[in-house]
Amino acid sequence: PPGTFLSDGVTPFQNLFALPNKARIRGTVCAMGGDDYFCRGARRPPGGGSVKRWFYRKRRVAGIDVGSRLVKLVELRETSRGPRLAVYGQVPLPPGVIENGLVRDDVGLAAAVEALFRASGSRAVRVAAALPGTAAVVKRASFPRMGEAAFRSLLAQEGEKYLPVERAADVTFDFHVLGGSPLDPGRMDVIVAAARKDVVERYVDAVEQGRRKVVLLDVDAFALERAYEANYDFGGSDTDALVHAGPSVTTVNVLKGGVSALVRSFPAGGPSVAGSRRAETLAGEVERSLDYYRSTAGETRLRQVLLSGGAVTVPAVREALAGRARAPVVLFDPFRRIRRDRERFPEAFLDDIRPLAVAAVGLALRGVDGR
Repeated sequence: PPGTFLSDGVTPFQNLFALPNKARIRGTVCAMGGDDYFCRGARRPPGGGSVKRWFYRKRRVAGIDVGSRLVKLVELRETSRGPRLAVYGQVPLPPGVIENGLVRDDVGLAAAVEALFRASGSRAVRVAAALPGTAAVVKRASFPRMGEAAFRSLLAQEGEKYLPVERAADVTFDFHVLGGSPLDPGRMDVIVAAARKDVVERYVDAVEQGRRKVVLLDVDAFALERAYEANYDFGGSDTDALVHAGPSVTTVNVLKGGVSALVRSFPAGGPSVAGSRRAETLAGEVERSLDYYRSTAGETRLRQVLLSGGAVTVPAVREALAGRARAPVVLFDPFRRIRRDRERFPEAFLDDIRPLAVAAVGLALRGVDGR
């Protein structure tokens, strides 16, 4: 049914904002040619072309992370020893294409996506992408116990009572029931995410004009969470904070036992933190987010704060965050447990891209294990 995105037995937000398959990619016909999969008009496969190989390429899902200054791509391969890095690429995005997390120039984004796949050599046709936190609402709240179908109906009919939206009919939403409330056995704790339908549609249309098919649309906070799950160990009582400071938006995701307990996004990032004074302003916003979690959850200890995003490459930002977090602060390593060819992807190269690649890795993981 419309608005039903979660499958049974999946991890939180596995299919958040999952999109129905489309028979055609905007204005093009997909066809096979030998071992390649093209979206440049119909073409019959030459003799000896591997149909099996074509279908394999067709099933690939690349993760693309659209920022306000860069578009990043990660493609992973599934192996018997875990996911392996197959492709990484990034291309600059002209100013004004993305502003405050929203698409302002569809043609500019489409051109960047097409250039990214051409430059990286990725032949994936299907992509998983993510909305920035400022383009979506993520809320954890307690509700009376009810079945998932009843809860979905409640949000569809009365979502404006529970979410900061004017009309529930204007948003696409998803949710994950965390379980019974520890404070009241008659209630349940739920994480709800919602985004305006027009924002979702414009984002998807712009990417698909770049000759790719968006099969999954997530929220950046949960892409970070997925990369964390794949690379770090944690127990049910461990509390870690993920802080992703991009060029214009910073996202804070506090995880308790691997599940989001607090998600907050605010406009602040790269160009705005060039000086130490502005770095302190950003760190202050992060500190307020962490303090809010500590006060509402009754927890005083964070195990660690993992940093990612282009802004954390600025020493002043790292120093400011380390001074405000009241917890060990380290850089997020999205390749900690991702296998790779060390000749193709030497350690020095990975050091350069680690802060930038976290969300794209989280999205690409969907293509190898259905997370």
